[in-house]
Amino acid sequence: MSADRVMGLIRRVLRMRIKTSTPGVQADIESLAGEPHRDVEVAESYGETACPPEDVLEGLGLFVGGESDHGMVLAWLDRVHRPTGLEPGETVRYSMFGQRIKFDKEGQVLITDGTGSTVQMLANGDIVCTPSSGVMKVAGELEVTGDIRGGANMHAILDVTAGPRSLQNHVHGGVEPGPANTGVAI
Repeated sequence: MSADRVMGLIRRVLRMRIKTSTPGVQADIESLAGEPHRDVEVAESYGETACPPEDVLEGLGLFVGGESDHGMVLAWLDRVHRPTGLEPGETVRYSMFGQRIKFDKEGQVLITDGTGSTVQMLANGDIVCTPSSGVMKVAGELEVTGDIRGGANMHAILDVTAGPRSLQNHVHGGVEPGPANTGVAI
């Protein structure tokens, strides 16, 4: 292989258009020398796909055998949305909308949405959910196999039951009306 062909294997490219409706992502690109390339395949790992935002234009192209008609985009170079300040060994998956999944150097996983809500999977095995709205909602039934502890009041819109006892509908027998208190529920 000639030196010119080796030099042309890897090139910086500019994204002109991207198509994600095809079985494999394709892009129309232009090499920095101004040479256009249409429907170039974008390399993606199994289980991952992305459509870079409009302001992420620069990429790295591989041209097999140095031939311009056998190109493939290896990566998009994001200097706009990429999180900064990572420690050695840390990894972040992110989007331009603020969502992030960070694997940190302490062995923790931090999931953040665009509003600031977080789910932290701590290195000690605890999971901490912090909704930015202050309200955590569960759609559907919540089944708990351990104790429930809290440091605040509990409010129920409907009835609360413990075993066969209802807080709204239970009665105490043998009680006379008046100012005295009843005993525990029976």
